[in-house]
Amino acid sequence: MAILQTQVESSVPEVAKCKNMIITYEPVLAIETGLLPANEEIQPIHFVIYGLMGHQVAGGKINPILYGGSVKISNAAEVFALQNVDVGLLGGALLKASDFIPIIEVRNRAEK
Repeated sequence: MAILQTQVESSVPEVAKCKNMIITYEPVLAIETGLLPANEEIQPIHFVIYGLMGHQVAGGKINPILYGGSVKISNAAEVFALQNVDVGLLGGALLKASDFIPIIEVRNRAEK
């Protein structure tokens, strides 16, 4: 969490405002591996990011955090059900419509 805090705090420019920012988070474990961290690891990261941004950026609620971490149809419903996990930043799942479209459908159902 200390590394995450340093990364967030050092990467946000002083001119940033909540309305003009989007944050993307991808766990190192998931980069080009297809592996997904446990839910118990994903959710606290998003709470930390929201907390840090709330203190660092003026102007209200930040835009959704884009979660990039091997979201695929087999785990999309579970990931999108986590509190503060707003949207998925999809990688390999974008390569085939047969993989991508069901994830969009799951996300739309989670939003309702």
